Amino acid sequence: MHEDEYTLGDVVKIKSLTEYVCMRPQLHTPTGSIEEVYSFVNALTFTKDDAEIIVAKAAVAWLIRHAELKEAKLNFDSLRKTQGSDADALCALLRELNEKFP
Repeated sequence: MHEDEYTLGDVVKIKSLTEYVCMRPQLHTPTGSIEEVYSFVNALTFTKDDAEIIVAKAAVAWLIRHAELKEAKLNFDSLRKTQGSDADALCALLRELNEKFP
């Protein structure tokens, strides 16, 4: 599922900024890449909203789990290969978050 398949109703149901950024990455980051979304969501782990911190940390953990470590840096190419594209990878992350935080 790509971000253009979401409707306004889907956006209204979003419970966290983390999920919203994953749903609409090109609205909140320069290109919507996994790396940019990772950076944005990682910054959300420092908010003052405890509920947002929990969701953001879960998203960061999922992204790290699916990334490779190359030369001491996170590399999301394997996630792209597994999922097919950045958008598909972010949809997989959203599904995971929806299961974890219904």
